[in-house]
Amino acid sequence: MTYSIAFFYICLNLFLRYLWLNPAFSAVRFNVHGINRSDMQHKLRKFS
Repeated sequence: MTYSIAFFYICLNLFLRYLWLNPAFSAVRFNVHGINRSDMQHKLRKFS
């Protein structure tokens, strides 16, 4: 039980660190792939 909680915490920590360390890379990727960006906006509009 505690092992799965620790594993989840480590995964969450790595994910948050990835989001914090790569905002510029993500922005460049979204700018390059304009079609993917519009597709993401469509999905976000559908979910919200």
